[in-house]
Amino acid sequence: MNRRAVAGELSAAIAHELGQPVGAILRDTDVAEMILSESPPDLNELKEVVGAIRRANQRSGEVIARLRRLLSKAPLELQEIDLNQVVSEVFALLAAQASVRDVTLGLDLATPVPRVSGDGIQLQQVILNLVMNALDAITGANSPERRITGRTAYVGNTANEVSIEDSGPGIPTDTLQHIFDPFFTTKEGGMGMGLSIARTIIVSHGGRVRAENQHGGGVVFRFTLPLAEHSS
Repeated sequence: MNRRAVAGELSAAIAHELGQPVGAILRDTDVAEMILSESPPDLNELKEVVGAIRRANQRSGEVIARLRRLLSKAPLELQEIDLNQVVSEVFALLAAQASVRDVTLGLDLATPVPRVSGDGIQLQQVILNLVMNALDAITGANSPERRITGRTAYVGNTANEVSIEDSGPGIPTDTLQHIFDPFFTTKEGGMGMGLSIARTIIVSHGGRVRAENQHGGGVVFRFTLPLAEHSS
């Protein structure tokens, strides 16, 4: 029974991690078909969408490679990471999807560059999950203001913070305390693994993650990570 439970949880995790880049490829392909149906097609916009498809394809390969390392119990590839670059790449990856949903993506990045030690692919997966959740929240609620902002900041002299803010409807108070629980979901057809995986990744990097509703509406997810050793 325990082996079955573990196998089921791992299968859900794998399906979730691969589902995001594969889903991005499908959605961007639909966008490309829409552009090609126009007369004349906007070739510059098409070039951006093709670039997004290529990045999503590369990302799926990176996820598969990391899952192979995980299943073979290989050590994580810890490197010094530029958090601004990690956040920027995810926002660039999702730019085409956000445009189709009429959502504006914005960045507010710290200087000097905040650096941490960790697995860049895992951290990008966390940010990708948070931004996709924000896109779904805004789309589902038909919010009048449609914006997602990614921020990086220093927290004291020991940590960096990444925050993803959205202008969606927010999260009910009785739900907020459970959103990181495994298999807890508010989405129809959702598996409830995304935020649980995100928390596991952040904790494994020595950090913390939390979510809170904003006073002006919407929700903000924040996670902190220790500074890279030589950055302190």
